Amino acid sequence: MAKRNTKLMKEIGERMSKRRGELRLTQEMVAEKAGLSHQFYACIERGIKGASAETLLKICRALDTSADYLLMGAMTIEEREYTNRMLQRLSEDQRTAAEEIIKNLLIACGYDLPQ
Repeated sequence: MAKRNTKLMKEIGERMSKRRGELRLTQEMVAEKAGLSHQFYACIERGIKGASAETLLKICRALDTSADYLLMGAMTIEEREYTNRMLQRLSEDQRTAAEEIIKNLLIACGYDLPQ
């Protein structure tokens, strides 16, 4: 039997809950859209139970989000587009300054800078 990664299950559940809140949906509404029982969906969202790839795909569709977001916390397409729209309003010098601010924030939060 495969070992469960309870930390990952909790992180996925937290992202599911966050996205559900953004959409102003109840657990029951998401479960119904995904074709799951409310109880099973609630257990996944609380990080008590894991989900198969097929179930995660159903949840992604019900929450209108990517698997990248649920599994790894990657930005959603909408978030990336919004960030890009904000940056497009800035001049080249301002974008460079914003990049430096983001780099410093990443370092201050203990993250490595992307290559």
